[in-house]
Amino acid sequence: MSIKKLPAAALSLLLTVCLVTGGTPPYAAAQPAEADPNLSFISPRNINYTTDQAFIGSLERSAGYDARIDFPKTISILIPREGMFVSSEVQGSNWVLEGDPIATFSVVANELEIDEAAIALELAESVQKRDVESLEAALADAVARLAALAAYADTDAAALRRAELAVQMAEANLDFTSYNSERNLDFMRARLTDLKERSEDFTIYAPISGYVYDIVYFSVGRTVYAGQFLCRISDPEIFQMVVSASNLTQLRLGAQVSIETSRRDAPTFNGRVIGNTMLLGRHENEGRAVITFENPNEFLDFIEGSVQRLTGLRYRINIRQADIQNVLLAPRRAVNTESSYRFVNVLEDGLSKKRYVIVGLSNMEYAQILDGINPGDVLIIG
Repeated sequence: MSIKKLPAAALSLLLTVCLVTGGTPPYAAAQPAEADPNLSFISPRNINYTTDQAFIGSLERSAGYDARIDFPKTISILIPREGMFVSSEVQGSNWVLEGDPIATFSVVANELEIDEAAIALELAESVQKRDVESLEAALADAVARLAALAAYADTDAAALRRAELAVQMAEANLDFTSYNSERNLDFMRARLTDLKERSEDFTIYAPISGYVYDIVYFSVGRTVYAGQFLCRISDPEIFQMVVSASNLTQLRLGAQVSIETSRRDAPTFNGRVIGNTMLLGRHENEGRAVITFENPNEFLDFIEGSVQRLTGLRYRINIRQADIQNVLLAPRRAVNTESSYRFVNVLEDGLSKKRYVIVGLSNMEYAQILDGINPGDVLIIG
């Protein structure tokens, strides 16, 4: 059907569609293809799109790491000897003072073993006394014989020398026996004292003032053994942040960071990196960075000294990577990717115009645009 035979209304509708879509009427001469892709117009599918403007502003970019609180001054409490659990004087998250009781244990006394040790000690003391007295008497006899020989003027030198050697031998025997028997007695006395102590109930006391955590709760009457773990005590007035991550290249030694907490009303605190395992060349599966607060007292005032608040918060470490001023910025959501190219859709005269752009730095909200658009351009958010 020829276009001339179309009704006037249909012809008008066709021309309108061609204009809106950027098409070419069938009767118009063919136009040469435009080489510049930025000059091709695309009609938006509908009018329910979101727009924003490119503008001159500043862009900050930072890297973030999750962190945990760490207490450098921490002591693990171990049970000193075997016993039966009686009671726990503290619970997790409790604050204790140095010398406060932590847990109490009882011991069933082995009276037979104690009696045997006491008898053995008494017998050894008796034997030692007898041996020492015998050797002291032998020494006294040797000294008397030497004195008698020395009193005769006609005593030959050889006899006198033999008497002197006999005195020295008696002294050596006495010293050797006294030393060894005394060592043996000291060992037996220590064993008897240890047995008596082990037969008595005992209580574990806090070696430092601090916060109790990782506590093990035993059932009453349960047997515990020497060296078994009971709890940890940390001094929360000495604290730091620890970041564990596979890549800590941004957290260089001495770098200034900001510390955020999970509390909504919390300010941002300043900190500094004081350690990074990656810088030490350690081959670890997970790197660790240590961060301290620039003003710990400011943070302690914020949590009002509450240990529960200190350990109950979640922490995030942020470090500034870039801060650029007076640059052209566009909403990051407005930047699209086509193969290896970036483009934005600019709204002009109610139509969407595709423009390829060069993108610089970006953060979670904005991207720096180095070329392709101008300040004030209205961008369609994808």
